Amino acid sequence: MFDPWERRPPLSPAARRFEWIAGIILALLLLLGYWVVSNIRFPGEYEPPVVLDPAVEVLRGNLDSAVACLESRPSDLLSADGSALLGEAMSSCVGTDFMDRDDGTIATLRVADHANGTLAVSSRATEDGLVLAFVTRGWGALSTPGSQSQVILGTCWQVTVERSSNTLTNPAQAACKELVLMRVDVDQKVPVKDVLGDVAPGGHA
Repeated sequence: MFDPWERRPPLSPAARRFEWIAGIILALLLLLGYWVVSNIRFPGEYEPPVVLDPAVEVLRGNLDSAVACLESRPSDLLSADGSALLGEAMSSCVGTDFMDRDDGTIATLRVADHANGTLAVSSRATEDGLVLAFVTRGWGALSTPGSQSQVILGTCWQVTVERSSNTLTNPAQAACKELVLMRVDVDQKVPVKDVLGDVAPGGHA
């Protein structure tokens, strides 16, 4: 007859080792299950927004610095004859390696450091003056709950150097040249109006 009070025979060393390992594995599985359940997000559950403010602030600072520099030399920009001389006139304000280049050249040029995180992309003479298009970058931390990574924001903008007043217009949205954005590792495009924020017209003068 079975006796519930009967003493179990001592386990062998191998059996005791097996029980110990099995206990550890069970505990780890329980911990893993708890972690998975606690990190599941269900539809409609609130997710805190991504924080991009630091990168936007860097982007805004770079754009403001580039515009202020260009505003200090409108006569030099208007009198430059051709892309080469125009590039020299603005080289201390922005990078000019990609300016007025075709896609084949842009794809092979080494991306050099450029002033104010800004690259000139194109120039176009008009009856009223000179239209200049740029890409400006800003970098910073992209934060989400439980993680943080680096992000590079980019904005595409243009100004007109007006012949009549010898001044620059306020930055306006410009079409983005995707190859240039790719070459300078832009992760996310931002409209220039969102970069300028509360800057009033003429705020760069």
